[in-house]
Amino acid sequence: MILSPSKNPAMTPAKRNFRIKVEKKIASEVRLLKESSRPKIIVKEFTEHPKPSSYYLDKAKQRFNSLKESKSSRLVFSASNRYTLNSSRSRFNSRPKFFKEANSKNTVESIIPNWLQARTDFQESVRNMKANNEKRIPFIVEMEYQTRSAGDKEILREYLKTVKFFEKFPSQVIIDTSNRLIKQEFKENTFIVRKGDDTDSLIIFFQGNARILVDGQIVAYKHPGDVVGDSSLHHRMPRTGDVIADSKCIVFKLLREDYEAAILQIKKEEKRANFEFLSSIPIFKDWKHIKLLRLSNLLNVKQLNSDSTIYKRGDASASMFFIKHGTVNVYAYVPFKQSNKWPVSVNVWRIRQVNKEYLVKIGKLKAGQFFGEVEILKSINRTMKSVTKTECVLLELNKDQLFENLTSSELNTLSLSCYTESCDEGALTQKLNNKITSKVSTENALLDALKADYSSLQGRDSLLDPKLKKISGWLKGYKTRRTESSKSFNKKVVFENSRNLSVAILKHK
Repeated sequence: MILSPSKNPAMTPAKRNFRIKVEKKIASEVRLLKESSRPKIIVKEFTEHPKPSSYYLDKAKQRFNSLKESKSSRLVFSASNRYTLNSSRSRFNSRPKFFKEANSKNTVESIIPNWLQARTDFQESVRNMKANNEKRIPFIVEMEYQTRSAGDKEILREYLKTVKFFEKFPSQVIIDTSNRLIKQEFKENTFIVRKGDDTDSLIIFFQGNARILVDGQIVAYKHPGDVVGDSSLHHRMPRTGDVIADSKCIVFKLLREDYEAAILQIKKEEKRANFEFLSSIPIFKDWKHIKLLRLSNLLNVKQLNSDSTIYKRGDASASMFFIKHGTVNVYAYVPFKQSNKWPVSVNVWRIRQVNKEYLVKIGKLKAGQFFGEVEILKSINRTMKSVTKTECVLLELNKDQLFENLTSSELNTLSLSCYTESCDEGALTQKLNNKITSKVSTENALLDALKADYSSLQGRDSLLDPKLKKISGWLKGYKTRRTESSKSFNKKVVFENSRNLSVAILKHK
């Protein structure tokens, strides 16, 4: 025990510190002796690295399958068992948490602990497993259906669920479709589909990109996950365009007989819903039932996320669109010119010319309205840009089908009922110029009325001037709002260039 300084008043501070060090050393030696006398724990095997994540994944799969196949698990999952979960006397009332999760999610991930899912090596193993499964898909499609394992069938079904065309189809339709796919490969710059050919299959792009041409003009691009030929199959009509591979492509084909057996009924129900939607549009209220039904059968459904560009300036005018759900913004390209001049010497002026092009919103369209017909009726390329504001479901009508099914008087009615008229470029430029001039004039008039010098807001004068000091808070907020407004306005600029000129002024004698 360390002696207290109060019991030995003659001990100096130096002696006391020395005594404390000695006592600490003795106590440390005693602790080491006691530790060394305790029985040792011998570790026979010690792994420096943890087991790979695939080991834990396999264990989780085995546990899931064994519990699901066990007797107690079957009793819990079975709805017809006499031991119901709601029974107060049932011995299965206090079932384990695992059964509740497995019954609701029915996935392996539902029983993998969070600490394992958070490990980077486990996440890497899952990514590698998914990548390997994706590489196996073409080989699975080439295999005979009878020779595919249960795991191969599940991989193929999960892939089809990721294809947007099948995302709302029932599971049984996806299973039937996966059993009927045929694989085919195409080299770069080869024809996948030729215009006028008989439509014999639905084409699903698995790998590679392709372009679609109508009358020699590119109207769309196809990427992995896209499909081609569903509309032609539904109407039993020839191909309406050429599809050319931009790179090496792997596609899966669903033959027409298989398409009709698995998907046609669902597509018919979709067309029936399109007919009811078209019936609610005013321009079609006087159409006969048969004619409107024929037009609704020609529509293609497009599902787009928010902020998706539908078309932009310069694109071919290949189709018009009806908005079934969502909101679409239509923009016009408006040129704008500015020039400033200032003297640089006695008789020389410097002129700066700035040419800009703004993207100005000219229409906000909602469900039940249509767009894209203006350029088609004028037989010109796109002069405007359309972007989805929200998630949208659009019904697309091909240009050729538009002219085939609408008479000249109906086309005239369509042009008079359009929601996005092609605005005059000069009028839009003048409107934009008036907006900018009015905004600047209003800001200057407000500052003049307050007798505030905006440029000296951050200087010493603003601290001394009682008027500026009184409204300094408002002026700072005004400066922030002005900066944000300027940034928002500059985001609408899609093109800009400038040049400087020096002009000499001649003196008249």
